[in-house]
Amino acid sequence: MKDQLIPARFAIVPFKNHIQKKGNQEFYVVKYTNRKGHCNFTPEQTGKDFDALRNWVKTGVKAEAGFVE
Repeated sequence: MKDQLIPARFAIVPFKNHIQKKGNQEFYVVKYTNRKGHCNFTPEQTGKDFDALRNWVKTGVKAEAGFVE
């Protein structure tokens, strides 16, 4: 599915390049889902990944990038 507002190539690549130029790529993780619409995550997906973010802060283990089931 596509995000009708912002194609991934415009959202991910320029932002990633900017972060790399600043030397902060260790803080960058991209999550995505195969749903129609902009940031159209289910509440369950949002909760699961927010928990992963909290765990990253607590333990220092970086959250995994990729597809959100």
